[in-house]
Amino acid sequence: AGDVSGCVALLQSMLDRGVPPSAGHYSIVVAACKKAGQGRLAARLLKDALAAGLVPPEEDFVATMTACMAESASNEGIAAWNRLRALKAEGAAPALSVKAYTAAMALKAMVGNAGGARELLDMMEEAGLSPDLVAFNTVMRACAKAKDLPAAEVLLMRLRRGGVGAG
Repeated sequence: AGDVSGCVALLQSMLDRGVPPSAGHYSIVVAACKKAGQGRLAARLLKDALAAGLVPPEEDFVATMTACMAESASNEGIAAWNRLRALKAEGAAPALSVKAYTAAMALKAMVGNAGGARELLDMMEEAGLSPDLVAFNTVMRACAKAKDLPAAEVLLMRLRRGGVGAG
């Protein structure tokens, strides 16, 4: 799944012949995009799959967010997160995972949005999920990038008080 151009060409060939790709076909190409760090292309493919009436699995959204981080395409990554949340709200996607929340936090951290990363951490806990050490470290990275020492101290106290989940 590493040859992005070959995967895209095969997907386009299916479309050209009138063969509708499945969510699985899109997943293969999105995985190749993640491996190659091509977040913008992965985001476009997610949009295409959704426009075709398909519901990609959460893993495709997480892969897209991860690829967007590699390509410094935070807007596209956050858009993928928002689409995943909308699908969940509509009942078309299952409950969101710690991985999905953490990927969204990492996008917020990438642009120094400590408040947004902390908000996602709170949302994760409100959803009944236990943040793991990766989630806490991601929010801490956002605080560091934003030079928000008070927020980092509160986060450390919160971590000491409650520990971390098994993730």
